[in-house]
Amino acid sequence: MTVGEGRVAGWRRELVDAVDRVLTGPVKGGDGDWRSLGQASRLPGDEPGWWLLDLRAGDRVPSADSFDQLCLADKDGPDNGTSFPVERVQVADGLLKIKVDGVLPDGCDRVWTVRLTPRHLWLKLRDGIAGLDEAPMADRLAAGRLDPLPTARGHDYPPGFLPAQQAAYRTCTEPGLHAVWGPPGTGKTRVLARAIEDLVKKGRRVLLVSTANIAVDNALKEVIKNLPTDQGQVIRVGPPHLPELAADDDVQLQRLAARTTAEVDAELADVRERLVRLERVETRIAALDVDLADYDHTVYARSVERIDRRTELARLEQDRPELERQHRAAEDALYAASLEVADVDGELHRVEPQRQLLGRAAELTASLRAADDDLRRVRERVAGAAFDAARTRGVFARRKANKVAEQSRRQGNIEERRIAAHRAAVEAELDHIRSAVQVTLADLHRLDQRSADANAVYRLRHSELTGRQQALDALNGRCGWLVDQGIADEWDDEMVAWARARNLPARHEERSRLQDLQRSATRDRPQWENRLRELNKKITKLRRDAEGEIVANARVVATTLARSRAHPAVAREKFDVVLVDEAGAALLAEVLLAVGRATRTAVLLGDFLQLGPVTGDIEKIDHAGVRKWVKPDVFTHCGILAPADVGANAGAVALLRQFRFGPNLRQLANDVIYGVLEDGTSKPDTEIVIVDVSGLPDLGVVHRSSTYAGWWPVGALVARALAQHHVTDGDVGVVTTFKQQAEATLAAVRDVGPDFVVPVGTAHSFQGREFDTVVFDLVEDGQGWISKASTNRGDFEYNAVRLFGVAITRARHRLYLIVNSRVAVKHAVGNSPLGAVRRLAQAGRIQWVRAGALLGMADEHDYKPVSSVEAELHDVLRGLVDVTDIEDEFAFKETLANSLSKARRSVWMWSPWVGKHSKRFMPLIADAVARGVDVRVFTREDKDFIQSKDTNQLWIQALKDTGARIIRARLEHKKIVVIDEQVVLIGSLNSLSHGVSREVMLTCRGSAFAKRLLAELRAAEFVDPLVCTRCRAEMELHRSGDRKRGTPYFWRCSLCGNDVPVPAARA
Repeated sequence: MTVGEGRVAGWRRELVDAVDRVLTGPVKGGDGDWRSLGQASRLPGDEPGWWLLDLRAGDRVPSADSFDQLCLADKDGPDNGTSFPVERVQVADGLLKIKVDGVLPDGCDRVWTVRLTPRHLWLKLRDGIAGLDEAPMADRLAAGRLDPLPTARGHDYPPGFLPAQQAAYRTCTEPGLHAVWGPPGTGKTRVLARAIEDLVKKGRRVLLVSTANIAVDNALKEVIKNLPTDQGQVIRVGPPHLPELAADDDVQLQRLAARTTAEVDAELADVRERLVRLERVETRIAALDVDLADYDHTVYARSVERIDRRTELARLEQDRPELERQHRAAEDALYAASLEVADVDGELHRVEPQRQLLGRAAELTASLRAADDDLRRVRERVAGAAFDAARTRGVFARRKANKVAEQSRRQGNIEERRIAAHRAAVEAELDHIRSAVQVTLADLHRLDQRSADANAVYRLRHSELTGRQQALDALNGRCGWLVDQGIADEWDDEMVAWARARNLPARHEERSRLQDLQRSATRDRPQWENRLRELNKKITKLRRDAEGEIVANARVVATTLARSRAHPAVAREKFDVVLVDEAGAALLAEVLLAVGRATRTAVLLGDFLQLGPVTGDIEKIDHAGVRKWVKPDVFTHCGILAPADVGANAGAVALLRQFRFGPNLRQLANDVIYGVLEDGTSKPDTEIVIVDVSGLPDLGVVHRSSTYAGWWPVGALVARALAQHHVTDGDVGVVTTFKQQAEATLAAVRDVGPDFVVPVGTAHSFQGREFDTVVFDLVEDGQGWISKASTNRGDFEYNAVRLFGVAITRARHRLYLIVNSRVAVKHAVGNSPLGAVRRLAQAGRIQWVRAGALLGMADEHDYKPVSSVEAELHDVLRGLVDVTDIEDEFAFKETLANSLSKARRSVWMWSPWVGKHSKRFMPLIADAVARGVDVRVFTREDKDFIQSKDTNQLWIQALKDTGARIIRARLEHKKIVVIDEQVVLIGSLNSLSHGVSREVMLTCRGSAFAKRLLAELRAAEFVDPLVCTRCRAEMELHRSGDRKRGTPYFWRCSLCGNDVPVPAARA
């Protein structure tokens, strides 16, 4: 129990108890953990950073109030992986658009959110009521007491306001608790916007809330046209619906708060860039791993080595002839040199005696010169002795000197004779030699020089030959080694060519380099990821703190009712004025909490004749407090249930002049539910067009999911085609009575392509919106909800009236009603919606077109349009739906044969009977099974009157022999073929037993529609028939209207009667 709960008394205590009772029931919710919404895709465009997530693919499309925090992260989520905060958000028609600044790592493409679950919102509602202090407005509302309207004196009204609008304006600008009844198109948004503008100028703080996100945006868009928003005076809390508000940084609370975290944002960007770089490395390595999965670099390198050896061997072999030629030339040159040496040696040997004689002659000549020298010395000695004797004085000395001189002379004569004899002998020998010698010393010198030259050339030629031999030996050795190491063959060539064609060696080198980088960077990754999470948490906290300050200083706060209590900054604020738009669609409890924040003025604006609040599972809760304080809407609580009650209540204003649609649709709206609407201005009439689906085959059969709810294929196809046709003329909305039809139509719309976005949903999701063209698919064959609609019966029937009223009043220019007119409209009576349509049609104010003609199923030879609208649409829509017009059995046989031959994954066939006309398709089915196609055939049970015939049994056996799986279903009458969950053939032709009657089959292409059709037919649930536990026979699928509602299907054994129920399909 909170501190405030001890002071809670009276109605607040009862309401808290009621919410506690709701919380003990089947309220969905969690503990506020991060949840993945799905994988987003980048939006193309000039401005980067935008991502798109299509939320329409799920069973339940989350609303804008479902999201608290949003981020983009990898598959591990924000708590365990890498995440980045969302900077901008827009939620519209099931499409979530988000913007994340900067470059993101690969794989960070999943949108994660902390959901605002129903349980969380109920808890916030409980805490808010329990924490209310003085709340006089809420006290008066709890008592069901509105304050009297303020007087009209002294007011300066906005120009152009009608008296009723002036009164509504006063309720917003003057003190008190009041109510404004504003049916569609009566100017409620205009009044709101101008009142808020004037309230701000007077210094008042305003809280604008609504159940509808678009209603908040519509009012706020008008407000900011005349109010400054640069200082956060006007703020939008929560993701907007309108793109212009999503782009307005001066209005979006999230963007205003983001301005306070610039410094942390910069650090976050730096950390993100580091992680992006690492992620890119890892992503690139992963991609290279895939590319190199079949590549062995070692094998490649060895092949390259063998190819290189083969190339070198080829080059060496190419050089071999030249080396061998040079070797032979060197041998020839050496041989020539050796011949020269031999010739010179022979000449030297021949002249050797002459050389010796010349040598003797030289010796003799030298001997003659020596004899001459001896003779000269002898004569000088004799002359010297005679000279000495002649100069000697004294007899004795002279005698002695003469004696010596005489002895010297005699000795001299002896020596001269000896020398003369020697000389004569030498000269004689010289003369003999001279006569014998025939060469000169010059000749010998020249011969010696020639010998030296010849030997030098010989040595050179020998050296050259040795070099040539060595080169040739080296070549032979290298070639032998290359061959021994291995030479490339064709496999090596193919392997290298394959690798190089795919650039695999370079990729291998790149991977090796990146792996080195990765090893060094991986060490730091945990640190940066932790820092990233810390910064994200810091930014979230700083921005939440900043949001509190921004909200506290804002003059106008616009948000949804749910977010007004879920956002802490808004939930703790008080406001001078609280304006609750679409109050009739809100739970009383949540309006009480919103009004409890008003200190001066509270206004409840809405339309009690439209759909009330969605109570869901709480409708089943039997609790007095829940019935009193939770389930009702505020108008019911205040006793305003009909138009007359507005005039009787002194605190309520009625806006009755409408400006949205023309007199035609205004008349229908009055006849159905309003009764008091008036035309505001003269404007072109709104065309009302009945699209009649009567006379169609299975296309127009309603597939019931309960007693009244269901869907039909024709509605999805026609609605999609009409939307495609009108989307260029203006905005288009497709409204359906049941969510099953909305899902089927949405599947068909999504098959057009990602750029084709058209709002599709039930009437609840369209409250507060308007469109140039509305396609209202009633899913009505005379047995549906709208056929039961009535204003003077129970709540179920009355809510059908309200639903019809919501749907038709969304249109501005044209309204389409898809319905089986033959059984639903023509037989409608009384004051029912379809009765009003019938009366208007009888008055000629509604045009009529045939769905078959629009889909190209009319006989073109005799075709005549039944209305100007049919003439307009006939040719256009045929180009938007792929139709096969079957005139005889042969045309369809060709279509089915082509479809079976192209099947690659699955074939689903619903054929009540199997007969001889299936003969052509048996080989095609067998071929499909052989190539792995899963073929399933639903046909009637063996005891069926036609199926039990011997010939039919033979063809059933032939079908079994193809390998197709047969599911026997009692009273099976659908004629449908689905190929690869992409192509649907649907119509009145029995594909495996058709005779010669003229039938039609419609061919639709699109995976979303095909999958939706299979889901609605519960094909996957019935794909494998059960085996009876008693007699082991294969059981048959039965359906009985007598069985408990919600479980119409069961398996039955045809032998022993054993029944096994099939669980009900999920609603």
